[in-house]
Amino acid sequence: MWKVEAILRPASVDDVVEALKKARVHSFLMSDVSSFDTKSGPVGSYRGAHYSVGLERVKLEALLPDDYVEDAIKGILGAASAPLRSEDWLIVIPLDEVVRIATGRREPRQLGR
Repeated sequence: MWKVEAILRPASVDDVVEALKKARVHSFLMSDVSSFDTKSGPVGSYRGAHYSVGLERVKLEALLPDDYVEDAIKGILGAASAPLRSEDWLIVIPLDEVVRIATGRREPRQLGR
């Protein structure tokens, strides 16, 4: 079981979702997030005070069985072609088990099918 997280520019989300569908991934979470870089990020000002402005990003998260992970990674990398200095990320995390909150049932391999 794996958790795959992709932090993307909003412009590439539709292409990534289509790539995930082709990789047989039909269930995932999507949320709006902001990316902050205090060294070189955009700076705004309000009433003379300067502050860091977050870059809009979208975070996709999916829990996948072992046999879906490689196709999902290839699909995301192919669809989210980003500029050289982009702040897009693909994070892949191994999971030992998943516990359903409602039932307390432990599901090491069944989730995502």
